[in-house]
Amino acid sequence: MAQRVRVGSGEIAYERTGVAGDPVVLVHGGWDDRSTWDRAVGGLAVAFQVLSYDRRGHGDSPGRPAAGAVRADAADLAELLEATGLHPAHLLAQGYGAAPALTLALERPELVRGIALHEPPFFGLAPEIVTAEAEAPGGETLGARWRRTIGLAASGRSENAAAEFLELVGAPTERWGRRAPDDRARFSRAAATWGREMSDPEASDPPRSLLRGIPVPVLVSSGGDSPEPTRAVNDRLVTELPNATSVRLHEGGHFVQRTDPDLWVGVVGGFLLERNVPPT
Repeated sequence: MAQRVRVGSGEIAYERTGVAGDPVVLVHGGWDDRSTWDRAVGGLAVAFQVLSYDRRGHGDSPGRPAAGAVRADAADLAELLEATGLHPAHLLAQGYGAAPALTLALERPELVRGIALHEPPFFGLAPEIVTAEAEAPGGETLGARWRRTIGLAASGRSENAAAEFLELVGAPTERWGRRAPDDRARFSRAAATWGREMSDPEASDPPRSLLRGIPVPVLVSSGGDSPEPTRAVNDRLVTELPNATSVRLHEGGHFVQRTDPDLWVGVVGGFLLERNVPPT
């Protein structure tokens, strides 16, 4: 059963699992809600106190992304941590969730102990990838396809946006044609919100000053079955962060927390326990 807390002018729904260990807060991506972590929470709760929540405009948290979605999400997360007392916390983020997690670590470092990110869509960090011709008819660039996907989502063409997104960043088994009907419906419902979030430039091109100021250890992971541009973006991100480690999982894709939860939990849990930063 979800609990609720007031943040700013809105309300955030969250769940807590586990009674011992350091706090771990799960920050979902743009196409999801807190249910995306359901298969992973049990494994994490063995060693950590785990909080999963719905970002504003997702799941049971009403509202819609603000104009500056990344910083608004970071502010919501700060209020959630303070309201629940679960800080300093490890932040585990997937996809778009990486942007508010990193922003919070810079702006409120006393709230964050460590970060693990899985495939953030920071294509702005690797312009040579964005301008290269993607493997698509007509030789369209990845950047052009990415901008079109955001436009499709923002204009209400939900299924087209979801299919294009999964073609760009998903593993072969995660593509639209392999999705069950209820999964397609979930993606379609989230498309407009994702489009508004990704309209914030910091969602795909975080300021280098932000990245270079992150004071905590960061793990950046990619799925073994994910497309090459995703891994290349991760490699570039690691060069910008002062204390980062990159790992490529031996399988899984963009939604590894759903498809290969035990693998993901083993990697990130080990990182957090081995490279923990004690609270000050």
